[in-house]
Amino acid sequence: MATPPSEPPRAFNEGLFKGYEDGKHRRYNLLFAVNGGAFAVAKLLGERGTAGVGNLTTSHLAVGMIIFTAIMGFDIFMFGRKMRKQSMPDSQPDSQKTSLWTGLFGWEGRFVVVAISILISVGWWSVCGGKAEGRQTGGDLMQAEIRDLALLNHEIGAAENAGDLERLGGMVAPSLAFRRRDGAIVDRDAFLQTPRPGNRQTRIESIHVYGNRAVVTCVVTDSGVVTHNIRLFAKQEGNWRLLGWANEPT
Repeated sequence: MATPPSEPPRAFNEGLFKGYEDGKHRRYNLLFAVNGGAFAVAKLLGERGTAGVGNLTTSHLAVGMIIFTAIMGFDIFMFGRKMRKQSMPDSQPDSQKTSLWTGLFGWEGRFVVVAISILISVGWWSVCGGKAEGRQTGGDLMQAEIRDLALLNHEIGAAENAGDLERLGGMVAPSLAFRRRDGAIVDRDAFLQTPRPGNRQTRIESIHVYGNRAVVTCVVTDSGVVTHNIRLFAKQEGNWRLLGWANEPT
């Protein structure tokens, strides 16, 4: 009996395979390195109770990394698809073409890049406030305190600008030590004695929470005059109140 002819062997393109592996590894290394560094920064901010760096908050970081991960996942997928097409030119006989299950960037490679992108994005979603079971963790509560304190500091500036002493008094503790820009130290009554309207712009530098105490540093600009502020808050009856405040010109 005659032996049927065997399938022609496929030519192995070593250069193409090396280019595919190198390109894939560079992209995965970039994806993991950037996400790993960003996760470390987010963890450090959460442990120290810090709002963020300048105007960059942990939530902003998380959203940015979700977008970055999606872009990198798409880039890896399209790179693999391009290299797969190059490995199977149109001139190649059908008998030598591979199915989705074999060859460069087969089903395993596609599954891995999609799964990794989804897992990383879910991790960042949990960082920026996604709650899988509708419950708050310690990190969620810390972030809520930080957001409240950031809002309170902006409200202090708004009340000062409007000369609204009654509103300002509701944010100040029964006792206050306040160091003015010129070095004079006054108490609560002197601080709330005279309205000082202006055009203050507040930029939060950092927020550190220690249980029922918190320290906020911020820079206030009023008509070109820049002042650095350190503010001490204490939680009383469930609300943050300003207990100490020291200003210094910059």
